[in-house]
Amino acid sequence: PALIAAENNFTDAISLMLSISETALKQCNNDGNTPATLAAKNGHIETLTLIIAAAPNVLLIANKNGDKPAMLAAKNGHIVALK
Repeated sequence: PALIAAENNFTDAISLMLSISETALKQCNNDGNTPATLAAKNGHIETLTLIIAAAPNVLLIANKNGDKPAMLAAKNGHIVALK
């Protein structure tokens, strides 16, 4: 659920999941993408901000291609996500 919520910028769903547990932030899809990498890749700043506030270490998790959230944001032109 957290992967879908992050990829689609469902901030209310992310907030609800975070109020219960941060464990959802550690989910990975088959490509190794976490909610943080999907939010960054798609330029979902509000969702990414919520995720980072709850678990800043998610910025260090790379997917199977070795891309971390900041790299995916940059590759997809989401410069604001890098701030």
